[in-house]
Amino acid sequence: MENTTEKKNNVKVIALYRVSSKQQDYTRQQKDIERVLAIDEYTPDQVIAIGKKESGVLLSMDEREGIQEMKHYIETENVEAVYVHELSRLSRRVADTFAIRDYLQEKHVQLVCLNPNIKCFTDDWKINPTANMVFGVMASMAENEGILRKERLAGGKKIRKEKGLFAGGKVAFGYQMPDKHKPVEINPETAPIVERIFRMYVDEQKSTIVIGKQLHEEGIFNGCKTLHAYIHKVQDILRNKYYTGNEIYPLIISNIQFQQAQERMNQKTAKPRESYKNNVYIGKGLLYINNHPMQPRRDVGTYVYNVQGDERCFLNIDIADTLLLQLTDEFLHAPVISDNTSIIEGYKIKVAECQRMVANKQTHIEKLIANRDKLSIMELTDEISETAAKKARNDIKNEIKKTEADIITIESKIKDLENVINDMSEQQVIDVYGLDKKEQAEMAKKCIDRVDLEKVRRGAIKLHVSYKPNVAGTMENQTYVVYSMKHLVFQLVDGVEKPIILKGYDFKRVNAANTDGLLTVEQAKQEMQRMVEEHKQKAA
Repeated sequence: MENTTEKKNNVKVIALYRVSSKQQDYTRQQKDIERVLAIDEYTPDQVIAIGKKESGVLLSMDEREGIQEMKHYIETENVEAVYVHELSRLSRRVADTFAIRDYLQEKHVQLVCLNPNIKCFTDDWKINPTANMVFGVMASMAENEGILRKERLAGGKKIRKEKGLFAGGKVAFGYQMPDKHKPVEINPETAPIVERIFRMYVDEQKSTIVIGKQLHEEGIFNGCKTLHAYIHKVQDILRNKYYTGNEIYPLIISNIQFQQAQERMNQKTAKPRESYKNNVYIGKGLLYINNHPMQPRRDVGTYVYNVQGDERCFLNIDIADTLLLQLTDEFLHAPVISDNTSIIEGYKIKVAECQRMVANKQTHIEKLIANRDKLSIMELTDEISETAAKKARNDIKNEIKKTEADIITIESKIKDLENVINDMSEQQVIDVYGLDKKEQAEMAKKCIDRVDLEKVRRGAIKLHVSYKPNVAGTMENQTYVVYSMKHLVFQLVDGVEKPIILKGYDFKRVNAANTDGLLTVEQAKQEMQRMVEEHKQKAA
């Protein structure tokens, strides 16, 4: 009895709530599910509550945060059941609703619905026939209800639009709607701000940054706190055609003034800068964070891993590429062992071993294919049941896939070893700085295996550099710390940060206005030199 209680206490259940809009709340769903969970003898510590305000019609299963969070807990926790108030809370798409049910069945997680009251799976994890019939009907009803609601909303918006009334959404800045049954009207307090923005941009030829800074200092926009938000707000206003008037919105800005604003904005954004075209990035394919590749964004000058939350990461392109090129140069100029013959022979033995492994795995695949062909004969002669044959075919298919993946990995290792053998045989010293950018990127990938990034704090990132099989036999994996805001780089040696000077780093790209914590060109040079000198003095 005690073991049963302990096992029961170790399991978790998910209470899944969902409403479609921010104005709604799921309090009623929450209370009803909590009541049922208490009856089923689950404690609050065992309940994982997932409540989201997201559409079950517009968003697919992969786009739904609630479903993805549910899957995360099922993969990482000992979850035995998911409780929902009604099936429409799972989704209003029939295909997605059935896909979620199939996923839960595969993971042996019970799906409990309160309205109607059903449990989808039997004790041996087969679909309950009665529940399956109800499930199909309710899933179809949920989808139809979503479609009808969508059509009703569209029809209502169309009628309101024909009457010259606001059809929904957020009223544009500069307008107001005191009563939903009356037309939108000009806001006497905010409309002059719209006129002022267009006047500053078109007549006074001020940039959106200058306008944003001025309005930010005055605190014009409620809800916008940062300068960046103000600049975006100004740009949105300048692009909003509602201000020229239509059947819903009265005119604030003339068509001529609006067109002049668009022409000026398009002149700045119509064509990408020439320097962005056909760019080659040394760090592309080498830089990773949490096993996710960093992507170059030349328009903002950084490698990015752009997700929501604390995992977002940015690394200055020029610093990263300059450092990687310098490490490639050090790798190529590392002291060469005088007699490479024994090392080359060792690598050749490893190549031969890998080739034997590939041959053995190919033979294994041939045997698996032969066994798969035998299953058909065994089925015809009733030596094996249809179900057992199907399972055996599936097992063979998975084993073939796994073996083929192993072959690809081993062949990649053979290629790396053969490149090392060729490099050691030639023993050429390459001037990496004499190559063009494309050749530099290719050479960096021959020397550096990968660079794993680790966020330390804001503006500081650790770079863990792993090298390819080493020609010289002297290069070890290294760790660097980059302070992007100050354009400084340190090598981490026994836990101590040793400042280094980046060879050929382009200081012209450093912000010379000394804003947002960045250094001027001269300050960056002096600071880097000072840190190096200070380290030398401490070492002495």
